[in-house]
Amino acid sequence: MLLALVALLAPSGRAHAEDTGYIQVQCEPGVQIFLDGVLKGVTNRDQEGLIIEGVAVGTRVVKAVKPGFTPQEQRVSVSKGEVMVVKIAALRPKPVVEQSGEEQAAPIQLRVGSVLVKSLPVECNVDFERSDGSRGWNLVGQVDKTKAEAKVSQLEIGTYRVTATRSSGSLSATFDLAENDEVTVFFNFVGKTTEVTSVARRATEARIARLEALKAAGGMVIDLGDGVAMPMVEIKPGRFMMGSPASERDRQDNETQHSVTISKAFWLGQTEVTQAEWQAVMGTNPSAFKGDLNRPVETVSWDDAQEFCRRLSQKTGMTFRLPTETEWEYACRAGTTKAYSFGSDPARLVDYAWFDDNAGRSTHPVATKKPNAWGLHDMHGNVWEWCADWYGDYPSGAVTDPQGPRSGSDRVLRGGSWDNHSSFCRASVRDDVTPGDVNYGYFGFRVARTP
Repeated sequence: MLLALVALLAPSGRAHAEDTGYIQVQCEPGVQIFLDGVLKGVTNRDQEGLIIEGVAVGTRVVKAVKPGFTPQEQRVSVSKGEVMVVKIAALRPKPVVEQSGEEQAAPIQLRVGSVLVKSLPVECNVDFERSDGSRGWNLVGQVDKTKAEAKVSQLEIGTYRVTATRSSGSLSATFDLAENDEVTVFFNFVGKTTEVTSVARRATEARIARLEALKAAGGMVIDLGDGVAMPMVEIKPGRFMMGSPASERDRQDNETQHSVTISKAFWLGQTEVTQAEWQAVMGTNPSAFKGDLNRPVETVSWDDAQEFCRRLSQKTGMTFRLPTETEWEYACRAGTTKAYSFGSDPARLVDYAWFDDNAGRSTHPVATKKPNAWGLHDMHGNVWEWCADWYGDYPSGAVTDPQGPRSGSDRVLRGGSWDNHSSFCRASVRDDVTPGDVNYGYFGFRVARTP
């Protein structure tokens, strides 16, 4: 996708030395980049990382180093005259190990949430009690509330009773605190009422409403057990122009426009596969961005996605697979012909996608942005999505139900991610990566099913 960069890097009027290529390292600023053990520079904002010129062809090792952080290392295959992109996720701080005194057990990592207390009038005394699992309560904290809001964080998950007291009397509220949840409790001493709201509960209610609406519209919801459900949308047959016209802004050479016919209906995941869905099928969670199981699963290879489809098929008795590249773009466009499913204006992308302008360098829970016209969420941004095909050149003429090349070295990725510019989230953008690569934090997928 970055072949145009070659022309930008090559000095005017002369060619680079033979048998060399380029590496573009995409990484946060201030990171030292080593190539085969030799320091090549420090990443900066102007280049959105660092560009390394004159790299000898072959397999090279790129290492990202920042004092106090855990280094990251990737192998990259450099080809003559080509630009190879290496994406480095945000470096994580190095663990600090301190040892002293007698041997002790490792500290327990608590699952916690927070509580925000509001009241009318403002001033009151607040007691926090946590259920002991039987019929008793243990006092875990007290707050002399003198401001409009009082937030108590790092509370271990469980059942809580919060009591607010004034000279006029007391009001209490009992609720369950979930992991990473924020519960808001409003004590109204004037009306003698108590109101409890929850971020997690609101998200759950929104998800349930979305699933009910999908079923009412003829969609399919696959029950994975333990309250986890996978929503799917039926995609009708049709014909469309795949790729992009020569006039499209930021168009790449591998987007040759051609007519494609989809002859059979298929089902496609309404969202990218979530961490909850992956965990329900695989029993693990490989994701780099944890904390909310409704985020898309990522840091998974094409091979991992294939294994998920196999196990999902075994679990449900239905046959699931990755969508073909053609099916993916057909569903993404949803009957439209512009650069994005909503039109050509990249300024509108913030309403439909999580990308570098609004994602804050991380993934986000699925279906929190607007869907396209066929009810599919996150077809632009959030995570790159694996497709079934080997990567290759498009055909020059009209085709029906193409399956991609019969063989190859790389598989297709589509849709862009949380770390990409809007131009990489266009409906026609293609990327190609080796099927075993997980690329920390970037690669996910959605499933398809043929009726």
